[in-house]
Amino acid sequence: MAALAMSAADMPTARLGVTDPRGWSAADWLSDAVPHLVYGLVTHGAVAAVERRA
Repeated sequence: MAALAMSAADMPTARLGVTDPRGWSAADWLSDAVPHLVYGLVTHGAVAAVERRA
């Protein structure tokens, strides 16, 4: 899921020429991946909590 969110966020900027992920360093990738991973984990936790209450 995090990879899908990253693709959805990074592809438009790459297509517009704003950035080129092929030239990113490991630190650049990490700074892009971590927020998406955290977002995915929090979203999963929220959905799981709602399902437990239903």
